[in-house]
Amino acid sequence: MNLSRAAGAGKVIGFDPSPERRSIAADLGFDHVYDPTERDPVEVIDKVTDGRGADVHLETAGAVNETYPVIQETLAEEANVVHVSNASRAPNLATRKYQGSSAQLYGTEGHTGQQIYPRVIRLMSAGRLDNTSIITSTYSLSNADKALEQAAKRVDGKVLIEI
Repeated sequence: MNLSRAAGAGKVIGFDPSPERRSIAADLGFDHVYDPTERDPVEVIDKVTDGRGADVHLETAGAVNETYPVIQETLAEEANVVHVSNASRAPNLATRKYQGSSAQLYGTEGHTGQQIYPRVIRLMSAGRLDNTSIITSTYSLSNADKALEQAAKRVDGKVLIEI
């Protein structure tokens, strides 16, 4: 969400069942952050976008059975869908929905290089992106096992191991 805003997104809508992660997003100044188990994401996106749908969707959760039906119902004309997560199964795609809205589906690995990290570092250096607040737990290298256990709970923003 923070990177989307720094890259120029007008409205950023996020969904996360973790109250800790939603709190981080609220602290960063995001107005449209919801628990998808409490609010219908299709209705939220429809309302926030005045019925136009989302121009860009990022699937980062890996919960493809839950996310792709929402994505497919909220595609704006010529939307871009970027699949980032390493889901344990393939999503069931309604290709006609993509065709009907001239949407594009892209796959990516956020950590494969592709100039992603250098660009993020430049945004941070320029003061356009501050990601320090998403670090919610810090562990020493000697407690790396505890850090991995905490990260596996998937409630923190990011877990940092100091070397």
